[in-house]
Amino acid sequence: MRAQILAKLNELATLGVHTILIGEYGSGKSHVLQRVKGAYCPTPNLGVHELSVASGIRGSLSAQLDCLLKKDAMVFVIDNFHELTPSKKELITTLAHTHTIIAAARFVPEGFKHWHTMRLIPLNVRECADLLKDYVLDASVKQTLVRKAKGNPGKLVHMARMHESLGYHRHGRKTRVLFDLSQVTNYALSLRYVFMFSHQWELYALVSFFAYALIGFRRRSRYRK
Repeated sequence: MRAQILAKLNELATLGVHTILIGEYGSGKSHVLQRVKGAYCPTPNLGVHELSVASGIRGSLSAQLDCLLKKDAMVFVIDNFHELTPSKKELITTLAHTHTIIAAARFVPEGFKHWHTMRLIPLNVRECADLLKDYVLDASVKQTLVRKAKGNPGKLVHMARMHESLGYHRHGRKTRVLFDLSQVTNYALSLRYVFMFSHQWELYALVSFFAYALIGFRRRSRYRK
């Protein structure tokens, strides 16, 4: 599915259609964007360094802009497009008269509502399973993580790394959990996501401290064995 989205973005770039790829945090926008055929800008600042790297043009921002407007059409690939400042929006608007912009954002910023948009759909179950194939985790744990991640690759990988660090180790063909505290730790880690995405930062910090304390305790106990 991601291959189809990438192919469509490259097609739109070839046609000169300004496009914004929309997706939530951790959905894989940056990963897709980096594979689009164009001059990749990792940040939306588009300062001297970013434009120099992307276009090969050096000098002040105004000098670069003058040079870029005289060059043949290019494709600029800009990540974190929703973080554009007003002054950078003006720069993008000017660049868009001559060049094609393919961007990724969590939402469409003001001033660009008329641009073409594509929504990055979540991963399916098979794609999630492929993402977890290298993690040493019990099959039932992987199924639980896939269900909780709801197709968000960033969440899925983060949870897999955390669970792997909790003490899930493979012995021959078997996988076992070292401590009964794993369930409590899992609940704490899951709550972190609830508080993070609801922007309850004090509770997020408190639960994070509790979860990492449990992880540290389990690691210390494991090393004693």
